[in-house]
Parts: sequence; C-alpha cells; structure tokens
Amino acid sequence: MNVPYKELEGREELVCLVRFKNREKLHHEQKMRWKIFIILGFTAIYNIVQRDLKSMELLAIIFALYLAWSVGVHTMGAMLGISIGSGMMRLREAVIISGLSVIVGAAYLSGRIIDTVGNELVSFDATGMTVVLVITALLLTVTAKKELPIFTTYIVLGAAAGYAYTAGISFNYGLFRNIMIALFVSPLAGFVGGYLLYNGIKKTALSKRKSIREREKFERKFAIPGIIALIIMSLSIGGNSIGVVVGMLRGIMGAGPLSVLGAAGVILGLTTWSYKIAKTVGIKITDLSPIRSFSAQISAGVVALTFIYLSIPISITQTLISATMGVGIARGRVGGEVSRNILFSWFVGLPLAILLAAGLGLII
Repeated sequence: MNVPYKELEGREELVCLVRFKNREKLHHEQKMRWKIFIILGFTAIYNIVQRDLKSMELLAIIFALYLAWSVGVHTMGAMLGISIGSGMMRLREAVIISGLSVIVGAAYLSGRIIDTVGNELVSFDATGMTVVLVITALLLTVTAKKELPIFTTYIVLGAAAGYAYTAGISFNYGLFRNIMIALFVSPLAGFVGGYLLYNGIKKTALSKRKSIREREKFERKFAIPGIIALIIMSLSIGGNSIGVVVGMLRGIMGAGPLSVLGAAGVILGLTTWSYKIAKTVGIKITDLSPIRSFSAQISAGVVALTFIYLSIPISITQTLISATMGVGIARGRVGGEVSRNILFSWFVGLPLAILLAAGLGLII
C-alpha cells in the first residue's frame, strides 16, 4: 500500500515532536536526580567522617532504594520500550504485567543473588555499604546525565572489590573472577540465542509467507509468546537486578526484607518515570516486530534465569541489548553502537568504580 508523501511527512514530524518532548522530560528527570543525589551525597560524606554508624546504615538503605528506583526507570523502561515498540501491547498493559512479575521475581528469586553479593562475595559494615552504594549512585547519575552507557552490576561489583582491597576487608576473589566470566559469557549467550532463534523462525516459517498480509497475520500469533517473554524478563529483573542493588545491605538486613525494599524501589521507578524511557526507546526502535521482540526478550530472559539458578549476578541490560543485536544481525544489520556500549562498561565503568572505591578505602 502506497502512502502519500505528505502523510509520511506529517508522521515524521509527529515522531520528531514526541522525541523532543520525551528528551525534555528526561532532562527534567536528570536535573531532579542530581538534586536528590547531591543532598544524599553530602549527607553521606558528613556521616562517614563523623563515623555515625546508625545514620550510615539508614543512608545505605536510602541509596539502595535509589538504585532500585533507577533499575525501575531505566532497565524496566528499556524492556517495556521493546515490547510497546513492537506493537504487541499497550504501555499500561506492559507496566501491569511486568510490575507483577518483578514482585514475584523479587520474592522467590532475588535471595540467591542477595546472598552471593552481600554474603559469599563480601560482607561490609555500615561504612563499606555506604561507600559502595554512593559510588554506584554517583557513576550512574553522571553517566545518565552525559547519556553514556554503563551497567549497574559492573559498578556495584567493581566498587565492592576496590574498597575491600584497600580497606583490608575479606573478599572472595575466586567468586569475583567467576562473576566476571559470567559478565562476559551472558551477553555472548544472549547474542547467540537471539540470532539463532530469530534466524530459525525466519527461515522455517516467516520466509514461506510471501505477502505482507500473510506475514502480518503470522506476526500477530506472537502476541501471547511476547507476553510470556516479557514476564520471564521481568522475573529475571526481580531476581537479578534487585539482588545486585540491595545485596550490599545483607549485613544489616535479612534477604526477605531486602527483597521487599528492592521491589518497592523498582515498582516506584516503573510507575513514575519508566514510561518516558519506554516511549523514547519505542519510537527510536521503529523496525521492531512481535517476532523480533520475542526472540530478543526470551533469549535474554532464559540466560538471566539460568545464571540466577547458579546464584551468579549478571547485567540484565547488557544481555538484553546483546540479544537484540543478535536479532539485528540475523536480519543483516550490524549493531556497532551496542558493542561500544558493552566495551565502555568493561574498560571505563568497571575500572573507574574500582579506583574510586579503592581511593576512598585508603582515605577513610
């Protein structure tokens, strides 16, 4: 069906207008985040200097809640953007489904990751918890403002390793090595899974449907599988991402209360500003379809659940964008930007977190 040029022109202008409005909203969000972080940051520095342990414990909880909120905004927002960008469901439906799934994931899956991060890897006192979470919040806030790609898991683990080393705190470097290997293997597995799954569907079923009408009819059959994929991804975020951001508090709280704290933060982010990220991603990724979205999300979700079962934290966002990249290459499109994003976290984010935390460990 041929669409008149004027209609396309008007649609293009509408997309540009929505993008501009969403960017303005995100700019206001970033300014608000800076204000919150500056207030909390100065309060944290004061209490660390004063050695006020009770206040530091409270601040560590607040920073963990802030990081969980950030996961709800950015990680959940990006995932929702893929779902609504493919046209599988409306934003409100996606928010409800993913929100309920995150709560279930936090309740039944996050305990494994919490124990790994806050017990088996390292057990910090109030000072260590506060330092690690402040550095994580600082780097995430700065990179969000500069629109630089970085993954929360790298920052939390890097800061923990750096501070533990210079502060003379017992740290399980063997487990840390295994987690680093998992952070390398998981995006590779997501990429391969996304590529093979979409390529298989394309060659065995999609290519047999020659007309646009037949292809659209076949794509619509993936609406329910797409919802299942969204549920699996949300369960993974509830288990993995929540476990990572609240795991450092394991020394002062049990796994159950920490799961509730993390879930509350993610749901808060999901229901406040995640839709802005979702709309931006949904508009930006204009060539998504139900099959492509399903292939990327189910591949990343299965990889994430596998590592949760093994009690090893990974980066959900990194795995998802790698799976999306695999789907893109199966279609003949190379995602160079995605590769740069992952390399940035490996060679800039992780070392920077280690160095900052190590420096504070020497000073405090």
